[in-house]
Amino acid sequence: MVDTSVVISAFNEEENLEELYAELSQVMSGLGVTYELLFVDDGSTDGTRDLLRKFYQSDEHVRVVRFGRNYGQQAANAAGLKFARGNIIIIIDADLQTPPSEILKLRERLLEGHDIVYGVRRQVPTSLYRRLGTIGANWLIRRVIRLDLPDGATSFLAIDRRLVDEVNQFTEKTRYLSGYLAWLSYGRYASVPVERRPRKHGKSKYTFRRLVDLAMTLVAHYSTAPLAIASYLGLLLTLCGAVMLVCGLISRGLASPGNVASFVVPVIGTVVLFSGVQLGCVGILGEYIGRIYNEVRARPGYVIRETLDHDAGETGGRGGRAEHEGNNTAPELPRDR
Repeated sequence: MVDTSVVISAFNEEENLEELYAELSQVMSGLGVTYELLFVDDGSTDGTRDLLRKFYQSDEHVRVVRFGRNYGQQAANAAGLKFARGNIIIIIDADLQTPPSEILKLRERLLEGHDIVYGVRRQVPTSLYRRLGTIGANWLIRRVIRLDLPDGATSFLAIDRRLVDEVNQFTEKTRYLSGYLAWLSYGRYASVPVERRPRKHGKSKYTFRRLVDLAMTLVAHYSTAPLAIASYLGLLLTLCGAVMLVCGLISRGLASPGNVASFVVPVIGTVVLFSGVQLGCVGILGEYIGRIYNEVRARPGYVIRETLDHDAGETGGRGGRAEHEGNNTAPELPRDR
């Protein structure tokens, strides 16, 4: 075991890794504790793999886990928690927007006795859809899902070993890590304001579509509210349909014999409205059923192509054996003895 593990998920971050590694090494070596830098390569297609291998070959504190393809940040962070050996685990992005020096704040606050410490952004996101997404996510988390998360919480976290061990027992293939952490550490968290720098190189991997998928995952995994809403809508529209039918019959009786539009147009509008709501409700059911289908197929949440560890050596790689996350346990690199 080491004192602190820093988990860094990277997807096509070749331009940021050299500077990130230098800053992380300076910060962690200055702490005077044992540490490791655990990089999870989320299926990068640029020079990320070669840079991580260079870091590993020159620094005994570096370990690397490389996915066979891109599975997303949530899967990469989950793998990082599986392989991390530290009593304190820090999760930080590879985009350099969070200065590694902020690790000191989170670690110091965690040592006060909290289960988890969130880094909370001081500045709001600059792009419109990211601002709207942040507002919408906060509303979903607090009002619909009712998870206890601080406003503006980022993916920059410090987590206690005990909480990590509990998170590692979860076996869902589709993950939302912050949801697990909030559900397990309810009321036992702290938050620290952290600086956010503009991205120097590359662009955010969280497109609008990915943000929508993440929001749907968040709702479907932690709340059945959409199903209840669909039921209430069905009941409400049934009552509305009965009232409109009665009104239509009355208006038909009062209308002149040749005035067909007085009856046909309201009926067509009502049918279109009801059809749209029905399709929406079927879509909600489909989201839940689709996620159930993904779980029962029992496919691994990620496939590991290669691991680099100074104690265990190199496993996997070209021509080697790829490992995957199982249903109950995930592959672990041999720990220090």
